[in-house]
Amino acid sequence: MPNNSAVQEKSYTRITLALDIIGKITHGPLAGYHEMGIVKHQIDLADTITLTPAEETRLTCTDSRVPCDETNLCIAVLRFMQDRYKHPQEYHIELEKNIPVQGGLAGGSANAATMINLLNTAWELSLSPAEKMAIGGAFGMDIPYYFLGKTAFDSETTGTLTAIPTECTFSFVLVIPPFGIATARAYKELIYPLCGKEIKNTEALIKALERNEYREMAPLFHNDFQKCIIQKEPRISQITTALREAGCCASFLSGSGSTVVGIAQNRAHAHNVAELFPHAIVAETLI
Repeated sequence: MPNNSAVQEKSYTRITLALDIIGKITHGPLAGYHEMGIVKHQIDLADTITLTPAEETRLTCTDSRVPCDETNLCIAVLRFMQDRYKHPQEYHIELEKNIPVQGGLAGGSANAATMINLLNTAWELSLSPAEKMAIGGAFGMDIPYYFLGKTAFDSETTGTLTAIPTECTFSFVLVIPPFGIATARAYKELIYPLCGKEIKNTEALIKALERNEYREMAPLFHNDFQKCIIQKEPRISQITTALREAGCCASFLSGSGSTVVGIAQNRAHAHNVAELFPHAIVAETLI
């Protein structure tokens, strides 16, 4: 019998260790989208989602910036799965938000994936990872990653999602600037001649991760969005410089921004560095 009690799950997110924008797709059903190459790495920063059966669906969130109407992916996923699996149950969706909004950390996508997991549990659907990925892909090209997790290479548009076997763990400082960067804005401000120049660095990073060779990695972390966004937001460069001056071996933008990641020497060092910034979060590799 389907579960009629409340269900809850952590919604862990990710950072990007390398992000290449290879070019804009001009033909076929994906015309207008971008060919990407992204190394994603899951971290222990998470929202929490609780579903409680209710007479009608409503979403409440601890962050007032998050829309709580039908445009929210949590509700969109619920409606889609209600229709697909002919399940009438409505829910009070409680979203405890810890992942920064418009921070390049894909919190909305992580939440959508968690909703699929929660409904799979509550309705006893026994969905396979491939079935979950197919549902998630209907709502966003970055959602399927969350059903693989850990460290992976994701092309998003071309359907390549491959696990990167590695034992590497990191301590991160996530600096949250006093401004967000909407994904649409980040794409609008792309400077194509600056993009797609570090594909070999991405390949080298993947090999270093597979060999657990930390010493090779520092110059290989990169993000094509960063090269473009700093033209309009020089504060991003100020943060990356400050992180390196504080002893981080590398610093770079995550996703389309605005969160800046610093790779610290260890957790204690990460906490010390975080204290240098008004808004910073310490996170680690999700084990």
